Amino acid sequence: GWHVEVLATDPEFCRRAAEVDVPTLQKEVIWRAIRPWRDLGGLLRLVILLRRGGYTIVHTHTTKAGFVGRLAAYLAGVPIVVH
Repeated sequence: GWHVEVLATDPEFCRRAAEVDVPTLQKEVIWRAIRPWRDLGGLLRLVILLRRGGYTIVHTHTTKAGFVGRLAAYLAGVPIVVH
């Protein structure tokens, strides 16, 4: 009974997820390189995305995406965050 969406930037991952009917959001909000101003913009875009989506759970992976994703989920008021 859950609606699941995966946020990813890798086109190959998104293609494979679509093959098995997993909805993906391909958004550029987190990048590997650390660039503070760009990262702040990505954080803000992610907060807006999470607020508009009304998500109940956010599950993050990797070091940087985990930090930014958890912070965005907190700021957006997502009740459950898993890393």
